[in-house]
Amino acid sequence: NATLTIKWRYGAKTYTIGTVTVTVTEFQPVKTFGFEDALDDAAAIKTKLADYDGQVAYAENGHHGKALQLKEPTFKTENNKTVVDNAGYGVKLKEGKLSADYTVSLWVNPEKGFYQQTPILSLGVGNDEAQNWISVSGTWTEHPGSGTAARVWSVPKKGDAAVEFNGKYTNTAFDAPNGKWTMLTVSQCGNDLKFYVNGKENGGTKAAQEVLNQEGALICIGINNWDPSFGGMVDDVSVYDSALDAAQVQ
Repeated sequence: NATLTIKWRYGAKTYTIGTVTVTVTEFQPVKTFGFEDALDDAAAIKTKLADYDGQVAYAENGHHGKALQLKEPTFKTENNKTVVDNAGYGVKLKEGKLSADYTVSLWVNPEKGFYQQTPILSLGVGNDEAQNWISVSGTWTEHPGSGTAARVWSVPKKGDAAVEFNGKYTNTAFDAPNGKWTMLTVSQCGNDLKFYVNGKENGGTKAAQEVLNQEGALICIGINNWDPSFGGMVDDVSVYDSALDAAQVQ
């Protein structure tokens, strides 16, 4: 709390009119992940959301201190087609419910671009049995690591008529340059999703709702149930149990 005293000066005299107590609300994350040689409460997983039993790597040149180094997928050629050989790994931050309104922010540093719908951030439930999710993923490309463009995608649960799209891209396209740090933020209140790149609003839409307020909800970084994993560094992840506005995101 802060106390504001209101005064009025007339000639040589100053009159105190009154005081007002101002309450300033500072939104604090419910969880942060700095990845300083540790996953904290996160867990390494691979495609199909299965446990990953390999070595988790950390990079020295993080956004602040060290960073999580995610393993990019490797590819091979079969029948004159490029297919995934090793899908790599990502991390699962939380399993359980948050508020229906939330904000998730993270810094990413891609290595060699995206392949197909490479997941950067996946929120909600997305598996072979049920879907109600939002994902920040690479834009489709036929060639491994050929693009740095990405956007927000989503599939709502059946019957959610308020959603403006279903598995289609939205007006949130952005570019995440290789070898550079980019801050990505997803903030959602009800159906209304806002997306920010480096603290600046970069589109929004009516999206699948209550993705983190449902049974089995997950926050996954660099991985989802289906697609090849993200290759690059991730750092300074913050999870909020409320929808931050543009000023708070900055």
